[in-house]
Amino acid sequence: MFMGCLNKGKKLDGYLSNNLFEPRSLVSRHDELASEMIRRGYNHKSPISLDDGIVLSEQKINPIISQMDLLSRCAACKKRWEEKCG
Repeated sequence: MFMGCLNKGKKLDGYLSNNLFEPRSLVSRHDELASEMIRRGYNHKSPISLDDGIVLSEQKINPIISQMDLLSRCAACKKRWEEKCG
């Protein structure tokens, strides 16, 4: 998702200001997801490359804010979380 936004020239300022995006881990997270897709038999056709112009800040994800954001966006995730932890 984030790489697609960057490739299209979209800004990620909202994700950064809300501590929902960690730029330095973008490549490693992409590679992990691609490996899992291949392991499951899917075709992976979106290699990642970063332009020299993209600045990768040291921003870190806040796990509590990230969880709250996920639960507010996905009713199924919220239901599973409430059943397991709530």
